[in-house]
Amino acid sequence: MVAQLTTELAQAQERAVSADRQAGLQQQIAVAWKERAQAQGEHARALLQRFRDVQTDPAAQPKAAEPGRLRRIAKRLRNRKIAIGETWETETIRRSPYFDRAWYLLTYPDVAEAGLDPADHYLRYGALEGRDPGPMFSSATYLAHYTDVAAAGLNPLLHYMEHGIEEGRHAAVHGLSHGEPALPALPTQRFSIFYVSGEPDTPGHIYRVARYMEAARMNGVPSEWVRLDQLQDKLSLTAQHDVMMLWRTPWTPALQEAVARMRAQGKMVVFDIDDLMVEPDLAQIKFIDGIRSDGHVPEHVRAHFANIRRAMLAADICLASTQELAYHMRWAGKSTHVVPNGFDHGTLELSLRSAQAWRSTRSDDLIRIGYAGGSRTHQRDLGLAIEAIARVLRENARCRLVLFQTLAGVRLVEVEEFPALEGLEDRIEWRPFQTLETLPQEMARFDINIAPLEYGNPFCEAKSELKFFEAALLHVPTIASPTGPFRRAISHEATGLLASDGDDWYRCLSRLVDEPALRDGLAAAAHLSALAQFGPLQRAARFGCVLDQLRGDVQAARGFALDARIRATPWRSPTLVPSTVLFEHWAAEPEVAEISVIIPLYNYTQFIVEALESVQAQSLAVLDLIVVDDCSTDASLDTALAWVRENAHRFNRAVVARNAVNSGLAMTRNVGFGLARTPYVLPLDADNRLLPTCCETLLGVMRTNAVAFVYPTIQHFGASRRTISDARYEPQRFVAGNYVDAMALVAKEAWAIVGGYDHVRHGWEDYDFWCRLAEQGQRGLWEPQTLAEYRVHAASMIKTETTAPENYRRLMDDFKTRHPWVSLIDEQLALQAARANRS
Repeated sequence: MVAQLTTELAQAQERAVSADRQAGLQQQIAVAWKERAQAQGEHARALLQRFRDVQTDPAAQPKAAEPGRLRRIAKRLRNRKIAIGETWETETIRRSPYFDRAWYLLTYPDVAEAGLDPADHYLRYGALEGRDPGPMFSSATYLAHYTDVAAAGLNPLLHYMEHGIEEGRHAAVHGLSHGEPALPALPTQRFSIFYVSGEPDTPGHIYRVARYMEAARMNGVPSEWVRLDQLQDKLSLTAQHDVMMLWRTPWTPALQEAVARMRAQGKMVVFDIDDLMVEPDLAQIKFIDGIRSDGHVPEHVRAHFANIRRAMLAADICLASTQELAYHMRWAGKSTHVVPNGFDHGTLELSLRSAQAWRSTRSDDLIRIGYAGGSRTHQRDLGLAIEAIARVLRENARCRLVLFQTLAGVRLVEVEEFPALEGLEDRIEWRPFQTLETLPQEMARFDINIAPLEYGNPFCEAKSELKFFEAALLHVPTIASPTGPFRRAISHEATGLLASDGDDWYRCLSRLVDEPALRDGLAAAAHLSALAQFGPLQRAARFGCVLDQLRGDVQAARGFALDARIRATPWRSPTLVPSTVLFEHWAAEPEVAEISVIIPLYNYTQFIVEALESVQAQSLAVLDLIVVDDCSTDASLDTALAWVRENAHRFNRAVVARNAVNSGLAMTRNVGFGLARTPYVLPLDADNRLLPTCCETLLGVMRTNAVAFVYPTIQHFGASRRTISDARYEPQRFVAGNYVDAMALVAKEAWAIVGGYDHVRHGWEDYDFWCRLAEQGQRGLWEPQTLAEYRVHAASMIKTETTAPENYRRLMDDFKTRHPWVSLIDEQLALQAARANRS
């Protein structure tokens, strides 16, 4: 006993000494970085001057061949399809404290000119060319000192982050004298996850594994996945990752061993499910019609559910796709997060493309009622609406019911079970079965989407709202049963319709068949709702909060606080004032552009053509243009309309619209965003200009980084020559005032998340917009290149209205009400000016 106590005391003393050493190391690191930052100040200023010299001095610019080579590299990188998990190396570079994106672009303007992602360029080319990732790390020095790294042809910073720190190697820091010790290694904590997928060949794998792995990547957390039937050969993953995610996994010997290994290392196991398969007592035909329609043996289903429940009970934390599903796991004593199903950027692009293709090729006036059931397991669900559907088909010869069948002719709905459909065979369109990846191409043909479920049935109540957002992305309205998830996703008669019985189904179907304007209105509102609630940016923000909570301790508390704040903020749809499209032109062979440039216009006859010509001159070939006139009283509308008519052939889509009444800048921007059929939108005020590579460069940055918005450096012209929007994105900067101009590439999803622009009396609509995005945990990214020009003149809104002393005081009071955390640095000056004005 004494020997054991002596041993434990020695171990405790050793841990205490180790903790003291760690604290000393942290203090040493802090002092070293402070000294190094001071020493690098002059170096950074010299680099900035060097960049300006390159811009203005032809002799200092790179050789002509170099930008051409980089542009070719950029094209290859932009066209390269990157699989999930393949970007770990680039992400390691990007997240390294030694990599400085802005510094890289300023130091190597040829990379900026080519529109390359700096992290990807450094990984693949820069280090080999002797370039450095930032001012604190020397690629050449690291390779010279560690010849084994050079001999292996490895990227020096990637090697240092992946292996060098653990091996005790030193970062190769710039500016050190010969023999001077390098900075101590930066502390690193690599947090990563891996999924075990129980059904890897189903659509659920895409929703719950692939898309959440992408959400993890957007939060800087690497991940990978393995099939459950291959887990025994991949047990080494338990040593490589911090969290094991189990999706639809029944309990197996391999899973038992994997869980035991995670437990032995003090790591976390998380269970995820998107169907109510954790209640074996529900494995009855009266709850799950699929047992009957697919010919399953109830006892086998019950045993399978029992094994899945056992896996759930072995987990530390659970995830669910709906609140109803989470309820059952919480009842079993499990802390459960709700992480909903959603779409990804590829699905949105395909949906936009499919909707446009159907609009341009459609040759009939039929009204198609579509049911996108993926299997025969929903016969009883469809039965809720079938009498109403049959009645509508008989009453209106233009109506069709769209159902699906496999290539082998196996129908996914047994219509023989529904006597109401007898004699209506010619009113049913049988379409080829689609995978999840190609489903939008078929659903685009729907005029009305139906999603019947047996509400009140616990198994059906737990199902997610995916049939709503899949149709909404295609601008197709949905009628759904009033289950909990659908009630929360659909605002009845605003973003869709809810039907509880046969009479409801008939009334809802009849209204949508008879009223095309109602179909269009519900579809447009549903599209915005789906963008805001189920897109990749929202998923990344919320999953980031979950990942923080999985890390535990302080991060868990902060992650929960942000998650609660985001969920507690009620969503409101962007305000879209009435407007009329005066002109719309599509290219002869239209594509789906990725960017719409929108120009709000009010009494700027003398400037509007310059703004339009700057859009025409963009290097991005496929581009949409939208001009929205806010009831100008001069010739602005006629000038813009004439120019767009003459130059419409330059654009994939060109639109000129006019508000019904003068509504202000914010509402006019909202109309432009609402008219856009692209995933990204760039607002351009009618007195400003874009430089030729603006859209192409910002799109490249957005594709690589998947952020809410990207903003460039902007050059004043006219009465000023200073630059604005010229600092890296830091939400804390908004406390003191706005530093990001409205000329930025904005994801339409981000615009929808915060309910669009809001009218702010006397100005600052864009400042308010950025603040609301920051409050939702969405982030922006600065592109250091100067890509746009801001006109400073006496007639600008900021000159005529915003900075008028009394207006400025009211504006500040209003802004503090909207965003209490704002503490404007010039508030006292504004108050003094207001007092002086009154006296």
